[in-house]
Amino acid sequence: MNYSHRILKKTYLIIFGFILAYFFLMVCSGKENDAGPKALSDAVYSEQRGSDAGADNQIAAIQDAISNSRHNAITRAVARVSPAVVGINVIQVQRYVHRNPFADDPFFRNFFQDIPYERRVKSLGSGFIISKEGYILTNQHVIDQATEIIVTRAGGKQYVAREIGQDYTTDLAILKIEGD
Repeated sequence: MNYSHRILKKTYLIIFGFILAYFFLMVCSGKENDAGPKALSDAVYSEQRGSDAGADNQIAAIQDAISNSRHNAITRAVARVSPAVVGINVIQVQRYVHRNPFADDPFFRNFFQDIPYERRVKSLGSGFIISKEGYILTNQHVIDQATEIIVTRAGGKQYVAREIGQDYTTDLAILKIEGD
């Protein structure tokens, strides 16, 4: 598989992940505390009607309605699950071989060998804490060929993680961190 196909595959996986996360957030969010446009229209209607409460009370009601309408299912879901989201910093060792330009020639191939070299590459990813014991679910391509994995929680605290298992087919991996 060439480089452009791998990039395209990773792009599709990222898009699929965002769609899956969106549906997860929608399911987890529930329907409580949903003021929305109806509360805003009720506040505007009461202002036009000229209720007995003063203009200050009407303005406060409109401001509360606007504030409550901003809290939708997505913002509530993000607030609930964001402590479980972690950043994953990975150091990978990528191995390359510099091909001999004379590899096809039987005489010169003995004098010019292929040159292997390694390069340390830093990459980033994200994951979810899925248990109190410190297990983390992430994508396999994030930790592929990792020599060092550092997990960062929302507060900035960092943990060294070790790989428990990975599956190339589903592009999922499980990590484990130690600590509270």
